[in-house]
Amino acid sequence: MMKKYLFSIFITLLFLLPAAGQEKNVPPPAETLFVHYNSTFLMPGEYLRYQIYCRNTKTGKLSNFSKIAYLEIIGKDNQSIKKEKIKLVNGVGDGYYFIPSEIVSGSYKLVAYTKRMLNDGSFFSGDLSILNPYKVNQEIIANPEDQPKATKKQNPEITTGNIAMLQLNKKTFSSRERVVLTLKGVNSQPLR
Repeated sequence: MMKKYLFSIFITLLFLLPAAGQEKNVPPPAETLFVHYNSTFLMPGEYLRYQIYCRNTKTGKLSNFSKIAYLEIIGKDNQSIKKEKIKLVNGVGDGYYFIPSEIVSGSYKLVAYTKRMLNDGSFFSGDLSILNPYKVNQEIIANPEDQPKATKKQNPEITTGNIAMLQLNKKTFSSRERVVLTLKGVNSQPLR
């Protein structure tokens, strides 16, 4: 009889006492990514090297919540050129992508996110420009309508054998000044 009485008291206490060590169902903190990458201008044969930092937006510290980040290179018409999975250890991950000779010259977006960020509708975005001199018929390399007009005196020309001609918009440049490079074929017509 005493055993039944102790057993019923034990069961009652189990249901009445709150469970110790259990947390309420709290959603994980929001996070954001930052991608540090080596260059915004690349050519085939070079590496895009990157390091990803996943940060808790509430505390500002590195986040341990997400263990995987996704990095994509997005091209024309929002087409994914490359997608990588990066393992995050203590909120940090890194990697590299070799720029292949098949890639077309143009402007690209570097996009990074975690599954949690996708659910929130947020992501990291950065710009990339790729120039591929090995491809022909690329409108992005030299479009005559987009090129600035300049006199021959201001426009130094460099001939590279029978392949093409490179034309610069000025002879000398100051630090961080924009440089316009025009590629022309043997017959001095802009390459398309």
